[in-house]
Amino acid sequence: MKDRIFWNMRIRNPFKRYTIRTLAVVVCCLGCACANIGATPASPADEACSRPVISSPSHATRFRITAKEGRNVLSIDMGESGVAENHWLLVGRDQPLPDNNRMPVLRIPLKRVALLSTTFLAHFSALHATDTICAVDNAAYAFDAGVRERIQNGSIPEIGEMDTLDMETVIHLRPDAIFVSAGMGGAPGRRERLAKLGIPVIEIPDFLEPHPLGRAEWIKLFGLLLDRSDVASKHFDAVSSRYKSIRAAAAAIPPAKRPTVLLHSPFQGLWHLPSGDSYAARLLNDAGGKYLFPELKAHGARPFDFEWVIAHARHADIWMQVDASSLKAFAALDPRFTQFDAYQSQQVYSHFKRTNASGGNDFYESGVIHPERILEDLFSIFSNWPDTVPEDSLHYFMRLH
Repeated sequence: MKDRIFWNMRIRNPFKRYTIRTLAVVVCCLGCACANIGATPASPADEACSRPVISSPSHATRFRITAKEGRNVLSIDMGESGVAENHWLLVGRDQPLPDNNRMPVLRIPLKRVALLSTTFLAHFSALHATDTICAVDNAAYAFDAGVRERIQNGSIPEIGEMDTLDMETVIHLRPDAIFVSAGMGGAPGRRERLAKLGIPVIEIPDFLEPHPLGRAEWIKLFGLLLDRSDVASKHFDAVSSRYKSIRAAAAAIPPAKRPTVLLHSPFQGLWHLPSGDSYAARLLNDAGGKYLFPELKAHGARPFDFEWVIAHARHADIWMQVDASSLKAFAALDPRFTQFDAYQSQQVYSHFKRTNASGGNDFYESGVIHPERILEDLFSIFSNWPDTVPEDSLHYFMRLH
């Protein structure tokens, strides 16, 4: 499964299948005052598990770590209610379970994990923990070079998505946990069967984060679960600092010089436009652009027919993230695309610059943990409009010719 981390919606990519349910579990539990519990000597990881931590992330909204009876509890908010629906007791690998515990348990640090979305790969790469990956859902869509090498030498097998999971291979691999995008937990009973085998399934709802830095901050959760919190914090702090610096530079663009921006292209006759307060709209606005539909309210994205969009967005200055590699190929999908001003002025951009032969797209991998790179691309495009930018200066995007 692939997630369109830039915009919150489900859209098919002609190069491969992508669903934009994006995933996550996030945490900010580093560097807090702690109290030692118990007198029995323990490993550093076990001691970390026994120190109560109460912390709120700076931008992420879908997770928290709290202390309960001297133990750390991970809570994940999966829906629209704002109430955490999944809770995990974090216990060191060699620690005994608390008496009368009825909460699902995660033994940390995790040593072997299965990732059922390639968008998780970037977290593990940044944490120097790709050696803990023991399986993926679809090897073809992996972009990370190190991961692809391990796939090719047979170290990382495919196990499919939750609904088609290769149970025989999973039982043989015995991962400490399976990470899956929220809402993709499989048919009823699948998670329960895995739980009986001692293999927890963790659904990750990071795609519900409205702020780009909120989505990136999920690396702290993976850092905690892998005993790499320091690496996660350093990564996020650098990303956050760079993001805010670019946002400050973009804020200096006068309103009259900010280009209007249209997103996406239609899929199966419908144009899915993100909400005005969405992750996507925030990126555009933070980069110095003007999202065409700031008043639009939707959970994720809202569908519109072609006629409505062309009536309201025909004169957009720039058209971002279309599913094509050239203007000619784009027009072949629907000749009406040529009626848009952005098409006629060649201000149409695709996000396929960093792709490999099997369809892996780095936009959907490293873009998850590097929103500052996406922002920098957008700022370069918007601040130079109506001129174009040198294409070798863009990381993820390319202008169609």
